[in-house]
Amino acid sequence: MSGYINVNTSAGDVELPELTSIRAGVLRKARRSTDEMDQFFTILEEVLGEDSLALHVLDQLPLSELAEVFQQWTGVTPGEFSNLPL
Repeated sequence: MSGYINVNTSAGDVELPELTSIRAGVLRKARRSTDEMDQFFTILEEVLGEDSLALHVLDQLPLSELAEVFQQWTGVTPGEFSNLPL
């Protein structure tokens, strides 16, 4: 993956890959679910690794802050997953 963005959270900093660098297979797996929350976490688990420190940091966040992280990362608000700039 080429670029990353750094997101500051109350639980620590998280480095997330730029959306355009995510492999097609990750999106293929995520599309199997019709639930946007499942899609979001499938993508995070695939790009970060289920045992990663970054995912552990995200697990500590309240949902309102997790939604802010999602928006910073993707540029869209949760519920607009189909509008991702890929």
